[in-house]
Amino acid sequence: VCARAAERAQVDENLSIAKPLRVLLVEDNLINQKLARTVLSKMGYKADLAVNGQEAVNMTLRNRYDVVFMDIQMPIMDGLEATKWIRQNEHITGSSPTRIIALTANALAGDAEVYLAAGMDDYLSKPLRIEELRKALSRVDQVGENVAAKSADETSATQNAIRELSEQLSPEDAVSLALDFSADLDAQIEAIRSSLQKGAIDEARRNAHSLRGNASIFALEDLQQAARAIEDACANAQHDVAQEAFGRLETVAKSSVVLLKKVIMDEGSADILERMS
Repeated sequence: VCARAAERAQVDENLSIAKPLRVLLVEDNLINQKLARTVLSKMGYKADLAVNGQEAVNMTLRNRYDVVFMDIQMPIMDGLEATKWIRQNEHITGSSPTRIIALTANALAGDAEVYLAAGMDDYLSKPLRIEELRKALSRVDQVGENVAAKSADETSATQNAIRELSEQLSPEDAVSLALDFSADLDAQIEAIRSSLQKGAIDEARRNAHSLRGNASIFALEDLQQAARAIEDACANAQHDVAQEAFGRLETVAKSSVVLLKKVIMDEGSADILERMS
């Protein structure tokens, strides 16, 4: 028996080594909190804790979690409402979706459809069982894995965009257009910053729309999403959300310029870049 228990614990611990996930537990009941965190701990995971849906929403804005275990029935804000807010914030900021797993004491027929409709990905019955939890965690992709796959897709899309521009115009003109875009990007970012700082929401929306259009020429999808998040926030007069989305735009803009120049180099246009520098 001891050997089997030790073997089971080792398997569980190996999962946390293979998948070093950042976990958020959202649960208001003290006993359920202790049970869930103990089970997670046996598998090598240390979970952050939120005691209601509002806390969970706030914590997911401040931190990036790979998986959220969400109780359904809670005071202040329940799990379904919290999930809707988290998904809305992810859409606005352009963040990769966190896997949200419902925790329910008595799942009834039709409940799964309700959870999925709210934006949840999976559900587990309470009290938690190690084997069920292990299966649920094994289905979670780490944020880094999602980002890496998305980055590869964007690189491929930008490569195709540069090739099409080279065919429609010429390789020299395609490179020149890309360099003009890169050189002007800081000014476009600054225009959006200035508009937001002075509270000119409609102006900020127009500036973000213009940037998104320019980014689409080169299939810079992350940059398009970041600009679109500001557009949407401004269209809904959500100044605070627009400010938060702007922080992501600044980060994405830098990586987009690096990506664009890397693609140009990979496409064999290094000699053109050298002649134009």
